[in-house]
Amino acid sequence: AEAGQICAGAAVTLGATAEATTVDAGAAVTLGAGAGAENIDAGGAGAGIGCSSTVLRDAQAEVVQVQSDLADLPSTGSETILPGNIAVNTTYGPGVYNIAGLLSVAAGVTITLEAGNAIDPVFVFNFDNYLTFGAGAKVVVNGDNAANAIVVWNATGGYITLGAGAKIVGTVMAQSYVSTGAGSTLLGVNVDACGGKVFSATSYVTVGATATVGAKTDSCPS
Repeated sequence: AEAGQICAGAAVTLGATAEATTVDAGAAVTLGAGAGAENIDAGGAGAGIGCSSTVLRDAQAEVVQVQSDLADLPSTGSETILPGNIAVNTTYGPGVYNIAGLLSVAAGVTITLEAGNAIDPVFVFNFDNYLTFGAGAKVVVNGDNAANAIVVWNATGGYITLGAGAKIVGTVMAQSYVSTGAGSTLLGVNVDACGGKVFSATSYVTVGATATVGAKTDSCPS
């Protein structure tokens, strides 16, 4: 796994061979085999990036507010997404999708976000429970301006998990924890730019062995 600066109010776990510039956690920091970080502070003192308790509280409040604002958006998506399991490849158009419950994307299923000819396509998925992507699940964006798309996965009432080898695009926001499996990737829609962001409002983030969260390019070094 590769990551830059990590700031968490609870525990942080880096999987095998994971690398980070700075890890600042309010609880324990667990390093897998071969994992390492240049600066580690496991007590919230903010040794590396000034991640003080005030910074954490402000950041937490901001994440909670953004999650609430997104959840208040009216549904505008052209399809209806029922809670439960998505077991077959599925396509969605731009818009806001509000799902009253949990959603589980089965292993190996591809979710295609079809932007069409929209100039700046936006895809927002709000869940009032948890969201899981099975092993090998994929999210892809198609369309003339796919590189300009904004994709947000917002679980206001639970956690978000990515199974081993899953390849997901967008920003992930969970009220509870976020966990990415071994070999999974979470990137921006345009992989040549910064992207693939994870926010946990109240709990922990776990990055699996050899997983990647966020692009690492000259314009976005961490």
